[in-house]
Amino acid sequence: ARSSSFDFGSSEEGSEEREDEDQGASPSPPAAAASKYIPPALRRAQQEQGTVDMAETAVMRKVRGLINRMTESNLEGIVAELAVLYRNEGRSYVSTSLSSELITSSTEGPRASERFAITAAAAIASLAAL
Repeated sequence: ARSSSFDFGSSEEGSEEREDEDQGASPSPPAAAASKYIPPALRRAQQEQGTVDMAETAVMRKVRGLINRMTESNLEGIVAELAVLYRNEGRSYVSTSLSSELITSSTEGPRASERFAITAAAAIASLAAL
């Protein structure tokens, strides 16, 4: 058996400190939970409890779809569709969804590249000019 070079000891004081640390841990932020997969049954339960806003979820899905399709060649059409979303939906929903999806797409997965960052910057500049 391997022996550990760390001695955590068995004092009561050490175990109390660890319990305090465990109790003081904060839950993950709601924005992180929104980007993870939620099974349909759990989603329905959350909707019934009123914890998930259907309009916000729909906007997030639309924005995610547009971001996933965004390339240099179709940037103009994507920006036009985002502008329509800004006009028809709540600006805060669209802004929050857009910023969250752009950050996630540019830092994780296959879209994390300089080319996508440049395309995203062009889209943001185009939206700002509207």
